Amino acid sequence: MEITHLDECVAYFEEIFPADCSGDITKADIRACCRAGVAFLDDGLCMCEGQVARGMLQQPGLLASSPLCGIQFPIPDDIAHFVADPGSSKPAAKMCKRHKKSSIQGRLSPRFLGLSPAALESALPGELPKFDDLYRHPPRGGFGVNYEVVTVGRPKASVIVNDRSREMDFDALVVYPVDWRLRSGEGRPRKVSSGGPFPVLAFSPGYLIHPHNHFRTFYELASHGVIVVAQYSTVGVSSGVDEGVMDAWVDDIVYSLVHVVEAGKTAGSILEGGVDQSRLAIGGHSMGGALSLPATVLANEEYGMGVGASIHVSPACKMRAGQCDMSTEAARKLKGVAALFIAGDEDGIEAWQFADFFRSQVPDSSEAELVLIEGASHCLWEDDPEVWTFVVECGKGSKSPFDAIYEMQEAMIRFLGEQGYISQA
Repeated sequence: MEITHLDECVAYFEEIFPADCSGDITKADIRACCRAGVAFLDDGLCMCEGQVARGMLQQPGLLASSPLCGIQFPIPDDIAHFVADPGSSKPAAKMCKRHKKSSIQGRLSPRFLGLSPAALESALPGELPKFDDLYRHPPRGGFGVNYEVVTVGRPKASVIVNDRSREMDFDALVVYPVDWRLRSGEGRPRKVSSGGPFPVLAFSPGYLIHPHNHFRTFYELASHGVIVVAQYSTVGVSSGVDEGVMDAWVDDIVYSLVHVVEAGKTAGSILEGGVDQSRLAIGGHSMGGALSLPATVLANEEYGMGVGASIHVSPACKMRAGQCDMSTEAARKLKGVAALFIAGDEDGIEAWQFADFFRSQVPDSSEAELVLIEGASHCLWEDDPEVWTFVVECGKGSKSPFDAIYEMQEAMIRFLGEQGYISQA
């Protein structure tokens, strides 16, 4: 597989850069930190990668050592602004120019946006079309859709602590079917549809991606009678993804599924009586697509949940921190689970061969399918075009994100229908 500049920078930071240099540098070997900093910032130009620069926000030691070490890379005073708009620092932008063509950052394509090159060139960010202006959805099911943000409890303390995650609980988004035909003045119904009980899909977004970046996909599934739950806890995981964090990530996927199942049994819950425990599924995208493999195994082997289907979109397979090993081992344990793998054949972040590799590891006794979306990049989530140049691969590939997401949604709906999770499919 091709090793990208981002791969090199992340691997260097996680595997080579002295750990002492990331904290209080007064307690570190400053010479070693300086050598590492020069290699990382000047020679490697790793600040040119948006994901790396974001992680730098949590590493004050390296930033503090830069002026002491004579590092030449012009680190901006406002790194958050630099990450959002690399062009805001002209000296830094100039140094990063040689990486721009091969960068994994997204781009604005006139063809995808329905604009002429001249119109795109003159458009301000706020004047660009929104995602919903260009999004088209597959045929919807017969249910209305509602959503709630819920608090999911943990049976043990987690290492993932941020604005959306406390040690003993975290926030999650639940999108679910409702009875949409209302009498005048009733407002939007909060309780799950009377047409249930319904299957549940616990879907994990990837690295730095919010559940709301998959909301339209969740909406389509809910319209077909699928309850979807997605954890917010991992949105705040921006660096230091080690084995402990990955284990906690896997746990949160399972806890989300457990929460919804229990809510279906709880009097007064919005999901009361609406959850079908015999039709449970787990899935995710990118890092979530990979870690949903061990989550499926955990749910079945330790919680006895009987998860019967799993969906893995552009699953990540990086050797660092054992991520690929964990997911490979889990794929080999998917006995009695029908698995769908989806990938874009122009994905420059997680090659489609990773998805095919995981598919090949599923036991022969289980059904495993690969859907390859021709021309699709890694960007199979929903972001407005005004931010495409700041996130990975949105606007890249020969197929627009709108068409690629449409095909992904079609594949999910078809697969869940074939597995008996969607009666209208």
